[in-house]
Amino acid sequence: MHWHTPIGYCVIDGQIVIHETKGDIVRQMFADYDSGISTLQIAKELMNKGIKNKSGQVKWTHSMVGRILENHNYLGTDYYPQLIETEL
Repeated sequence: MHWHTPIGYCVIDGQIVIHETKGDIVRQMFADYDSGISTLQIAKELMNKGIKNKSGQVKWTHSMVGRILENHNYLGTDYYPQLIETEL
């Protein structure tokens, strides 16, 4: 089984925890989208800032941003701590 930890989280001592820096990036993505910024513009901003994606590349697309915004794990699950407020 191949398992991927979503961007914004990391595994420390077998526990999934929020990665401080990348968690802030994910929070900003949600806040930007909530304020009306498109996924394409968010992707462009991430590249302009030199922010690396999960693969370690400075490459973002609107669909990559969209998949992050649709990931319910950020709301908190049995495995993932809550990264995004439910209201957002």
